[in-house]
Amino acid sequence: MVKPVKVHDNNLWDNFIKESEQYFAVLSPGTKIAFFVGESDKNFLLVERTEGAIDSKFNVNSSLNMMETDLFFTVAEDDAAELLDDPSKLSTFIKEGKLGIFCLVDDVVMAEKGLDKFLHDIGFAPSCAI
Repeated sequence: MVKPVKVHDNNLWDNFIKESEQYFAVLSPGTKIAFFVGESDKNFLLVERTEGAIDSKFNVNSSLNMMETDLFFTVAEDDAAELLDDPSKLSTFIKEGKLGIFCLVDDVVMAEKGLDKFLHDIGFAPSCAI
């Protein structure tokens, strides 16, 4: 039997979201963020801010239309495993360049959705709009 890859464990990602909730709480309902893990775009965590909740699900060998997200991150599998061990390293990973980021909305939408505050709080520059 093949042991599941740690970074594919939805329970660990749920814990990551719970431990990082203060960052995601500033987002407006309907905001979607993805974390693509590894070299493929087939394994990803999808985080959606809903009314009163932050929903997340890790998807394995799945597909996502990136244009349906507001922004997404890329992270190597080894770094994702380290982040799951210690969610407080999120800001450190940003400073070390271990997270790639792609914004799919402009500055106005970023402000409306709370993405500018989210990005500022986790350590990114105030604007990354395309």
